[in-house]
Parts: sequence; C-alpha cells; structure tokens
Amino acid sequence: MRTELECKWPCRLVVVVLILGLPGCATMRTVEDSWFGRDKVYHFGISAAISGVVTAAAHSQGLEGSQSFPLAVGVTVGVGAGKETYDAKVKETGWSWKDLFWDAVGALAGYGLVAGSE
Repeated sequence: MRTELECKWPCRLVVVVLILGLPGCATMRTVEDSWFGRDKVYHFGISAAISGVVTAAAHSQGLEGSQSFPLAVGVTVGVGAGKETYDAKVKETGWSWKDLFWDAVGALAGYGLVAGSE
C-alpha cells in the first residue's frame, strides 16, 4: 500500500512565501524594539483581521479547516514579511522579528476566531 502526501494550493502558497521571503531576511539589518510596544498591538490586530477575512473567504468557497488554515496564516505572515521588507529596504528602519512574531500570533488568533465561530 502506497501513501502519498497531498499538498493542495494553500500549502504550496505557504511554501512559496517562505522560500521567497525568508532568505533575504537573514541579511537585513534588524531593529531594536520592545516585545510589547504600541506597534505590536497594531501588528496583532491587523494580522488577526487579515487572517479572519481570508479564513471566512476560504470557508465560503468550500475549503475545510485543513485547507483554510495554511492559506490564512500564509497570506497573513506573507503580508507581514512584506511589510518588514518594506521597512528594511525602503524606509531603512530595519527588520523586526518581533513584529513578525506578533503578525503570526494575530494570524492564529484571527483564524481561531473565525473558524471557531462557524
């Protein structure tokens, strides 16, 4: 009996975001900031909103939790990584792993709120 791991498009999207986004992050200048600064509330809240909207949209299209979870978290963390890249390359204020951490926590919270209510 042969077992095959099936990775649908949401899983592939997460992989693409990680492959394209993370290698450049290691060479970027990081910023010194607090774990609980005012901007962390914004990162958490906006990420929760993005993840919640993506989860609701995925569920309305018939995707189940195992398919909507990587999509919602991948899109949200991808947006957060894009914001950090913008901060580092354009604004030249540096990359913040702490901001990205709060983006991920917000993504999980947004997914949990929407998926748990359906």
